[in-house]
Amino acid sequence: LHQLIEVNAEKSFLEFVHSNLNKDQENFLVKGKNFSGLLEVKRLGKTSPEAQKKLLLRQLAVPLREVKGVELQESAYTAFKRLTEQQRDVIPVKQKGKVIGFVTRNCLMHHLIWNLKYGSRSNDRHYSKKE
Repeated sequence: LHQLIEVNAEKSFLEFVHSNLNKDQENFLVKGKNFSGLLEVKRLGKTSPEAQKKLLLRQLAVPLREVKGVELQESAYTAFKRLTEQQRDVIPVKQKGKVIGFVTRNCLMHHLIWNLKYGSRSNDRHYSKKE
């Protein structure tokens, strides 16, 4: 499971760009009063500096309630299927309906390649909280 960097929903996109420009993170958890959303930077188009000043992160983020995630006990195959169906790079992982982390397409592909090349372990079917 991955934890995403949490950013303020009321922050302007320009402020966000300046504070995250040199980070290798592409997915962010946008949190605010009565709002939780997912911001996938890759999905955003080119934006002028004028628009960046006016746009707030909550306007760019997809509300978490609109993203189909997976439950902790579901398989990696189910997670990959949901990522593909929604054309996303990241989805939430839930336990008893509460978001406890996120799974990324890159993480799943990494595990798939390693398991195909070097064999799988019996506990690889489900997500590990230690990742």
